[in-house]
Amino acid sequence: AFSVAGLSPDANNITLDGMSFGSAQMPQEAVRTSRVQTSNFDVSRGQFSGGLISSTSRGGSNNMQGNFTYSLRDRDLAIEGEDPGPAAQGFTQNQFSGGFGGPVVRDKLFGFGALQLRRRNDVVTSLANSDALTLQRFGVSPDSVTRFTQLLTSAGVRPFSVLADDRLSDNVSGMLRLDYLTDGGHSITVRGDWRLSDQDP
Repeated sequence: AFSVAGLSPDANNITLDGMSFGSAQMPQEAVRTSRVQTSNFDVSRGQFSGGLISSTSRGGSNNMQGNFTYSLRDRDLAIEGEDPGPAAQGFTQNQFSGGFGGPVVRDKLFGFGALQLRRRNDVVTSLANSDALTLQRFGVSPDSVTRFTQLLTSAGVRPFSVLADDRLSDNVSGMLRLDYLTDGGHSITVRGDWRLSDQDP
């Protein structure tokens, strides 16, 4: 999200192939071009006052084509400053994206499909994994935490056995596009997209 002309990011409009798309995600291999306009909109555009982010999706052709990418962002390779800890907001992310397209019927019907998988592992700050410095930053006395956990343990409750040290998030997005060329030189495009998000805990 970003601001255009000092307006809220909610004032921006996002379109895909000329239609409003909202804030959904597309596989990066499915995007052909993206353009950001901050002023001088076409008169056919309306219902927003910020910027226009317009993208077009990739379609198939008579040539078979495809590309695949993988990226890794590892928390162990990041510089977290002088006081590394659970509150440093580090995360590990694996992302795979791929797309493939070609002719279904040569010179007549073309298809292109893309899929993106993203798995992100975030550290969750809790009483179980916070050091004394982190607790002091949040205004909590380490002695109070020790006493609190002792009281819970004496009552038969084991809080640290149910607290997770990390949060796993999975995001999947897919797109399929079919283009049909008519005899008059026009084209008919059908596009479908699919998304899935899951987080544990």
